[in-house]
Amino acid sequence: MSQVIGTDVSFYDNSSSTPQGVDFVKMHSLAQFTIIRAGQNLWVDSDIKSNWSAAKQAGIPRGSYWFYDSRTDPKAQADLWVSALGGDFGELPMFLDLEETYGGPYAGWKNWVTFLERLKSNAPGKEICIYTAYYYFRDYAPNASTDLKDLQYFRQYTLWIANYGANLTSPLVPQPWGANEWLFWQYTPQGDGSAYGSESDVIDLSYFNGTLDAFKARFPLPTPVPPPSPTLPPATPLKKKVAHGVNYVREVRQAPRPLMIHVLAIDLDISQATFLVTPASSSKPYYLCARTTSQFLKEFGVQFAINGDVFTYPNPPVNPCPQGRPAVQVAGYAASGGTIYSTNSARATFYVDRKNRITINARPWNVLQAVSGDCLLVANGKTVSGLDARQLNSRSALGITSNGRRMLMMVVDGSQPGYSEGVSLLELADLLVYFGMYTAMNLDGGGSSALLMQGSDKLPQVLNAPVANHTPGLESAVANHLGIYVR
Repeated sequence: MSQVIGTDVSFYDNSSSTPQGVDFVKMHSLAQFTIIRAGQNLWVDSDIKSNWSAAKQAGIPRGSYWFYDSRTDPKAQADLWVSALGGDFGELPMFLDLEETYGGPYAGWKNWVTFLERLKSNAPGKEICIYTAYYYFRDYAPNASTDLKDLQYFRQYTLWIANYGANLTSPLVPQPWGANEWLFWQYTPQGDGSAYGSESDVIDLSYFNGTLDAFKARFPLPTPVPPPSPTLPPATPLKKKVAHGVNYVREVRQAPRPLMIHVLAIDLDISQATFLVTPASSSKPYYLCARTTSQFLKEFGVQFAINGDVFTYPNPPVNPCPQGRPAVQVAGYAASGGTIYSTNSARATFYVDRKNRITINARPWNVLQAVSGDCLLVANGKTVSGLDARQLNSRSALGITSNGRRMLMMVVDGSQPGYSEGVSLLELADLLVYFGMYTAMNLDGGGSSALLMQGSDKLPQVLNAPVANHTPGLESAVANHLGIYVR
């Protein structure tokens, strides 16, 4: 059997709790190619841009796939796929994934043809391949006995076949392709995720139907484009007034390791601060369109902002978010403008009531805004017991004083050796006590951590040094955020 092996990846291979993302350099040490999910329905995969770029930087040949969804117009899906790639279609074919059984109004092979014809029009000259399994295609494609001419239409496309079995020496191939007329064979969904640089336990693996020389002749290596060097905040201490009643503090430490600590300290009385948590969709089931913290600050005009809660992706995805943003849902309790859009329980929640009073873990009866995190860090001015003291990461936190009239937003940068290497939850709690917080909570961290203010030009100014998907300076799109207006 061919030893040309590749992977296919999506946002499922990237843990939202860590900043690393898929390690395509590690992947390329074992895999000769990767096929990256571009999206489904009218939803662009949240990691397609970062995965597409990172795979190219690693020099691994790339293909993209689109999960066909019968609930949405096939032409719109094809258009969005092409748009998501931004003119860089990769080195491998574009793969249309045919396996869904939603039974929507666009089910059936005639709608597949509509999709494929639209794709050919939008990406002229680009090789298109079909991903499917034997029994699915047999049952849903044109009938070989009664619709042979229609079935033969699909033979113009190359085939990526899924067929699993420990003792198989070749895949089961549906008509109209011949037994050896497959280009790729997905032979297992149980590859070792960690070995191939994924953050998931397992990963799909596929063979190329040919030798390594044949593969290299057909699919050239991508030419990496060096990413621009990020502008990091200088590793020098700083304390300055950035608005009436708001101070920015940048503290630099070398022990127990290099750390960059960023704090916005807000006096609610002096600043007359008011709050905004990212609003959700206008009707149930509520969802949010993922935004970076910079996008949130610019879109809603807040002066200060920090990333919010841990989040998940609806399955199946919902339609649609503008500009290709994925729809997401927060893990914990959340409210914006008095609309409670998530009643999920949370171990820590920051509340604002209709009189602009703030609390942590003391829910008012008249909630106006609320954003949650995964744990309480400080209670009654003391570090909460049982916090993890080992795992270092970028961190985001909120804290308030005992009278609730002063608060801070804090981000500690991580995953940048020699510059800022992150803190444990216990160390984060100790920092919040050091800064005088009586109650404090942890927000989503890792690649999500971002602290921003509005610059003099009214544009977002990133105060910390975010790092997402191995890329310093890259912000992650997240579900919700906490923003502050001051007068």
